Amino acid sequence: MSYDPSDVGSNREAASRDYVVVSGGSLSAGEWENAKRAGAITPAGTLFPTDLKGKTPDKVYTRDEWTQEMGRYAELVERLSERLIGRRVTVTYINDRQIVCGTFEHASGAMTVNLAKHSLDDPLENYGLMLHELAHNVVRSNDHLCHQFYESVTELGAKLALLALEEPEIVRGRSPAELKA
Repeated sequence: MSYDPSDVGSNREAASRDYVVVSGGSLSAGEWENAKRAGAITPAGTLFPTDLKGKTPDKVYTRDEWTQEMGRYAELVERLSERLIGRRVTVTYINDRQIVCGTFEHASGAMTVNLAKHSLDDPLENYGLMLHELAHNVVRSNDHLCHQFYESVTELGAKLALLALEEPEIVRGRSPAELKA
């Protein structure tokens, strides 16, 4: 992949997935020309776009279109985010093959789930995506390679485990009375 100055996060994302990101001075002008002509190198933002401000998803789901699973997952994220990061996160759903699995916008506290790349059927994936996206609240960037991101995911996972042990009803989404019934 070539370094993409228009989407800095995509370079880090490509590197985190074991791609070699080639920067400007690494090749001569002729080598760049040959690599591009042969289709041997493309900008990191092409395969791993992280700056989605200018991109309109193919499909944005309205609340009226949500399935029960979509509603339950959004409710889970909203409920747990207050306890894990101290703020309520809202969830939106999209469907677009060119956009990453999930995004988090720190300023608005909005988490976007891309149903083209994420299945709501797998609880492990759901919790993993939530913890991953909530870690961006701490880092305040889309950088997956910084040490603070790694530490944040680990800390959030530990907080979630303790919360599940101490208050299982908040993780299950049921009241204590419902759990006893």
